[in-house]
Amino acid sequence: MAVKNITVSRMNGMLRTCLFVLTIGWFSSAMAGNAEDVALRNAASAGDTQAVLVLLSHGADVNSKSPDNGGTALMLAAMGGRREMAEVLLSNGAEVNATSRDGNTALMFAGLFDHGDVMQLLLAHGADTKVKNKLGGTVLMICSGKPELLELLKGVGGLTPGQPEKLGNQAIQDFTSGEAAYKLGNMVEAASWYRKAAEQGYAPAQSGLGILYDLGQGVSQDYQQALSWYAKAAEQGDRKAQNNLGFMYGEGKGVAQDRSTAHMWFNISGVRGHEDGRKNRDFVEKLMSPAQILDAQKRAGAWMSAHP
Repeated sequence: MAVKNITVSRMNGMLRTCLFVLTIGWFSSAMAGNAEDVALRNAASAGDTQAVLVLLSHGADVNSKSPDNGGTALMLAAMGGRREMAEVLLSNGAEVNATSRDGNTALMFAGLFDHGDVMQLLLAHGADTKVKNKLGGTVLMICSGKPELLELLKGVGGLTPGQPEKLGNQAIQDFTSGEAAYKLGNMVEAASWYRKAAEQGYAPAQSGLGILYDLGQGVSQDYQQALSWYAKAAEQGDRKAQNNLGFMYGEGKGVAQDRSTAHMWFNISGVRGHEDGRKNRDFVEKLMSPAQILDAQKRAGAWMSAHP
């Protein structure tokens, strides 16, 4: 009975806390299954440590998975940036490398939602950076374009050419200086720093420089330059650049309009975690024939197979 009371008394707060999960259907899916295990996942998502400890003492399975999506309490804690909760779960036997139905791990979810402190904790407990989900994505792909998170992944396996450890710290420092200038509204200085890092092959800087050329900020507007820098970053897996490259092709900016190629890049960006990429893919798809869509999907699949 105590478990049921906890479930009811915490529900409203949990629903508010887990609003971000509702956007991708995870919280509603977590409602399925054994009552104690459902309550555990809800409490973990809400950050209610006391409830989690009580539920565990009443027999809830720390590694139980939602029958709908395969999500665990640790994954939900990672999604919400609940570091203390994640620590409690790990200390009570949570499997750090458990995978959801789609093959995603808690580390991937922490990276997707920009929770570097949770990533640090998971890595310290043996989280595997080389796990691939069912779409072939890894945590490195998910964190592409997020230099702070990529820094955390240094030395724990698998950084690919073009990533920070191959480039050295100078590119990151230059990019960071560019970001600071951008936030202060000094676009000329931002462009200068971005260019220095971009010419060293740093994808986030290439993407940023592409945006400046696209918008004409700090540099003369030049769609062909924007296209070129977006393409360099996109080929390295930068999701924002992939989405923006899709726009260039979709709108015919700096290149002949090509909706099939636009769909391809939107699709790649979306599959690898960029929400705008998914939305833009779905939008441009309405303007395409079935044959064009099939061609774009094949090309996207081939690109992702060649860039695991």
